[in-house]
Amino acid sequence: MDIIMKKIYKGWRSLHLFTRTLIGFGIGVTLGVILGPQASIFEFLGTILLRLINMVVAPLVLCLLISAAADINDYRTLGKIGVKTIAVFMVTTIFAVIVGMFFALTFKVGKGVAITNEGLEATTDVIVPSIVDTLINIIPNNIFEALSESNLLQIIFFALIFGLALSKLKEKGILVNKVIYGCRDAMLNITNMVLEITPLGVMGIMANVVGKYGIKILLPYGKVIIVTFLACIFFSLLIHGLIMAHFIGKLNVRHFFFEMKDAILFVISTCSSLATIPLTLAGTK
Repeated sequence: MDIIMKKIYKGWRSLHLFTRTLIGFGIGVTLGVILGPQASIFEFLGTILLRLINMVVAPLVLCLLISAAADINDYRTLGKIGVKTIAVFMVTTIFAVIVGMFFALTFKVGKGVAITNEGLEATTDVIVPSIVDTLINIIPNNIFEALSESNLLQIIFFALIFGLALSKLKEKGILVNKVIYGCRDAMLNITNMVLEITPLGVMGIMANVVGKYGIKILLPYGKVIIVTFLACIFFSLLIHGLIMAHFIGKLNVRHFFFEMKDAILFVISTCSSLATIPLTLAGTK
């Protein structure tokens, strides 16, 4: 019996993470269909996975960016990288809005659907922050608070400033940066350990969702779901694949999406883009 279990375990470990996650996805959907609401007993598996990944995201990003900024050792170079990053973010966001509106108007998403506000409480007017306030909010009042809330913009700001300050300390900075490198490697190892239970967590998430709402719940929203996926696929192929990967990054598009397939499947399963950061970083190695 032990020999059989060892062979099964060895065969399971030999599979790629994407394949194992896909198997977990399928098993979760099957359990949800068979068990119905009782499939919620598996919900804790998904909760554990998401908590573990969210736990590692903030310190991983902090250590990675501090070490990267310390290696740059130049205000001008860091400034150029920052400007390019902001420009890419703004341009891709504009394209995302355009693509979303195009698909929504073309396929007339929501046509014939009547939505009422009956039973809803009135909300106070939302105050849109100014550009100045938005920029100020990037600066953290407390870095530990930013880490606990996984406020990535504030974490990124602090990491870049801290890393650049380390580069100016010369020998002392090198010693501290070695510690940061050690912390970075430790967080990457923790990430790898967490990713090993991804198939189990995805199974728990899908079993709970399908068991609670059933396959039929998807039918009324089928058009919205299909159009959303089409828009996302189009945007990913055009912006991420053709423009970002091929023209700017000089990467093979097929290889790029092959390396990103784990993160893509994970975000489909969990609807959490933040939780895919460790997977994305693993795919860029």
